[in-house]
Amino acid sequence: MRASSKNRRTGGFTLVEIMIAVAIIGIIATMAIPAFVKARTKSSQTAFINDLRIFSDAADYYALDTGNYFEDSATGVLPTGLSDFIDNHTWTRRTPIGGQWDSEFLDTGITSGLGVHFLADPNPGDSFMTQIDREYDDGNLASGSFRKIAGDRYYYVMAE
Repeated sequence: MRASSKNRRTGGFTLVEIMIAVAIIGIIATMAIPAFVKARTKSSQTAFINDLRIFSDAADYYALDTGNYFEDSATGVLPTGLSDFIDNHTWTRRTPIGGQWDSEFLDTGITSGLGVHFLADPNPGDSFMTQIDREYDDGNLASGSFRKIAGDRYYYVMAE
């Protein structure tokens, strides 16, 4: 009777069953991770575009209200006078795509503009920023209201 009691199964999983389950989970993860990365990238681009629209509208309101363009400021510092139109915390934090918000006045070939400066963060590159430009403007970083104005700067140009 002892021999038959040794052959009884205790209800656990075998090593092969566990390995098959892990392999299936691995295959599912391999398919899901690229979709997750793509969704995350699109989400950060959309958040950036949303902030850029808010800031560009505020800059336009400022120009209409005061009759002047806002001043040039250091990267990450809200220009004087825009605090009535833009939340300081939103301006001074990192943008959703990296980099810092910045404003330009009579610099880098434009009269007035605001945008992202990848000063300390890695620049995601022109192809990434062209995707943003397609949603925001004309899809060409060399023309339109959203442009690349320097190697690490992409701006909404109010006036040339």
